[in-house]
Amino acid sequence: MAQMQPAPARSNPLKWILIGCFGVFLLGGLGVGGCLMLIFKVTKAPVEASEKFLTAMGAADFPGAKAACDTPIAGNIEALHKSDPAVWGKSWSITGRNIAMNNGVSTAVVTASLNGTDNKTRGVELTLVDHSGWKVTSIKVDGVPVGGVLEFRNINITKTKTAEGWEAVVKFEVHGLRFEPRGEKKRIAATEGVVVRGPDGKELLKNPDFKTLDDAAPDPVAIFTNTFTIPEAIAKGTFVVHTTVKDHIGGATVEKDIEFSLP
Repeated sequence: MAQMQPAPARSNPLKWILIGCFGVFLLGGLGVGGCLMLIFKVTKAPVEASEKFLTAMGAADFPGAKAACDTPIAGNIEALHKSDPAVWGKSWSITGRNIAMNNGVSTAVVTASLNGTDNKTRGVELTLVDHSGWKVTSIKVDGVPVGGVLEFRNINITKTKTAEGWEAVVKFEVHGLRFEPRGEKKRIAATEGVVVRGPDGKELLKNPDFKTLDDAAPDPVAIFTNTFTIPEAIAKGTFVVHTTVKDHIGGATVEKDIEFSLP
């Protein structure tokens, strides 16, 4: 008499679902880990340059700090330290890193938490540019630019009555821009952002990319000429043009309020 064979044990589908989920999780973890490793590898050099700068500032080693900086800002390092020496304690930790290409130039931003000798903790942001080696080009402490070298010069404002109201032309120069040699000339690249406020403080215009200059000239000076038309109905009182200029090659930023009155 034939014997009945036992049915093969059925595999629990939940087991395979769990195995599949674990496999996806493992691959995802490897992917995230790989990305983090790549970020750390790519940003290793600018982070090391930042660490050298922070170590030198904490020890008041001005030659060492200057060596970690780009030429324009290096001359301000000693004055920056002496203006508030308590900021530059010997204890700090890197909190963030990022690297990007701006106008064909490699730029990195490294952030750190800095424990000052006054027992206060401050956030430091260093912008670095790779010019045959990573160098610090601008510094922010708690979000405020310090030790900057960009400056506004030769601000000129002209006002003309028109049929629609008033035309205000604001012209100025920005000096201290980082440049790249182009034969006998110097290439500069900078973007101006503009916010115009009326007498009541309300914004009449806001454009973070109002104008961009990318040109080669005998001198590394950016000349911006902005024309604003103010309607007759509101053309009374003091107007403020808040302009922000970003140096794409050097990484530094400078801001200024320029006022003019109408009529």
